[in-house]
Amino acid sequence: MERWKKIHGLGRLRHEFLDQIWRHLAWLTLILIPLSLFRIKFTGWLPLYGVHLGLATAVVLIAFYRQRLPIRYKAPLLIGVFWMVGVSGVFNFGLASAGLWWLMMGAVVSGAVYSLRHGIVMGIAVLLVLLLFMLAFATGLLEPRADLNRYNAHPAAWVNMVVGTALCIAVVVRSIVLYHHSLVRETEHRFQQWVEDMPTAMLVLDSDAQVSFANSRARDILGYSSSLNYSERIVLNHLGHFYRAGTDTPYPLDELPPIRALKGEPAMVDDVDLVVDGRRTSLQIWGKPGVDWRGNTRFAITTLEDITERRRAETMKSEFVATVSHELRTPLTSIRGSLGLLKSNALGELPEKMQSVVNIASTNTDRLLLLINDILDMQKIATGHMSFSIVPVKIMPLLMRLKDELSAYAHQFGVSYFISEGVAEQEAVLGDENRLIQALGNLMSNAAKFSPSGASVTLAVRLTDDAHLCISVRDQGLGIPEDFKAHIFEPFSQADTSSKRNKGGTGLGLAITKDLIERQQGSIHFVSEPGEGTCFYVTLPRALGGVAALPPSTPLKEM
Repeated sequence: MERWKKIHGLGRLRHEFLDQIWRHLAWLTLILIPLSLFRIKFTGWLPLYGVHLGLATAVVLIAFYRQRLPIRYKAPLLIGVFWMVGVSGVFNFGLASAGLWWLMMGAVVSGAVYSLRHGIVMGIAVLLVLLLFMLAFATGLLEPRADLNRYNAHPAAWVNMVVGTALCIAVVVRSIVLYHHSLVRETEHRFQQWVEDMPTAMLVLDSDAQVSFANSRARDILGYSSSLNYSERIVLNHLGHFYRAGTDTPYPLDELPPIRALKGEPAMVDDVDLVVDGRRTSLQIWGKPGVDWRGNTRFAITTLEDITERRRAETMKSEFVATVSHELRTPLTSIRGSLGLLKSNALGELPEKMQSVVNIASTNTDRLLLLINDILDMQKIATGHMSFSIVPVKIMPLLMRLKDELSAYAHQFGVSYFISEGVAEQEAVLGDENRLIQALGNLMSNAAKFSPSGASVTLAVRLTDDAHLCISVRDQGLGIPEDFKAHIFEPFSQADTSSKRNKGGTGLGLAITKDLIERQQGSIHFVSEPGEGTCFYVTLPRALGGVAALPPSTPLKEM
């Protein structure tokens, strides 16, 4: 019983149901009692009629004062009345009475008001009572108190049966309705409680971009109390001020996930700051369309996650990594220079064994310096501190220069570079010269590293349309494993992660390359088949005006 009180609306439904049954019962009592007493003509006075008169008086009084009666008494009293009328009727008249209907009404009301289990238990009790009466009448322990043939022939008996049946039908129908509404309310309560207590903020917007629901976490983030009145039709842009993360640039409402969801487009962004009452909160926002049974978008389901602490931790981590990397690079540069002097015999000729040790130290110093430079590049990209100077750059001279500068590196692997297709020398792309050299150089050095000895890396440039050029870098390696393709552009990702892998590199090169290309309005993708090598395609915007000279030679680094 207590669980019903905890569910909003169910207590009121039970009150209404029981009040209606008591009211119907009182009116029908005023009709049935005269009919019941009229049967004295056929049966003579029976103790049953005293029971009926007593119950009738009680029913009328309870119905009159039902509004003052606590709900915990209404249902037991009603079920008790049904049972007393039913048992006394069957006892005196057997199945010729309407007692069976009254007993069944008690079971139905019990199931509707309390639970289905209560109704089943009460129904079993009804069957047991009927079984006992059947045995009593069959063995002669009980006999009808009247001539049933004569009784059933009188219209009053049939009116009594019809009215009792009508009440039974009304009770059954009302009980079914109450039970259905109870299930609906209980289900609504469960879902509302689940959503309300979610640690993630949740909003529901209607087709007019107005908030129709916000759970407690959403109200906390948006600065509203628990008494948020949805009838005020709060519009999304009145909830606060949305900005680009870390800036004072307003975030376009049309780009917010809930607004995009109302257009039928699922979306997620994590670069939003919400400012409410001077408090700035970093948010990750998801939006998903809500559709009706026809598939039409009617509302948007939106979740908001406070990522302020996560973003602060990421910033601290980035600053720490950048600081440590800078501090490491300075002494490493000095060590690298000193090892270079030793290798070149500038300080005197070294013994053969010492020369080998110096070479190993120099190689590993270069690898460590490469890792630090890659980490610094990733931090610059992540924090938006990497600058770009976009100018027209001739692509063929740039590619030839890369081919010449990387030939010595490719020679270490027994690999050569070959340009199979080109464009006019005046053809240019729009980009940052140094960043293009870094990105394309990463692809070319990677291709050489993963190609077998004696193979060649094929370079090609072609026009894809009037506005774009495509540069391809094809190797003859083993290809990229199928299960690794989805991760190839992720930082620190490598197909061979074992401690025995024979290819160097940090796993940052392709992640850096992808970001460099995309920040120059380009794109990169690849095609790879096991045993047939891999081809990377870089598409860049074509420069339609003049071109700029190539920058001074920039040292290329291996991925």
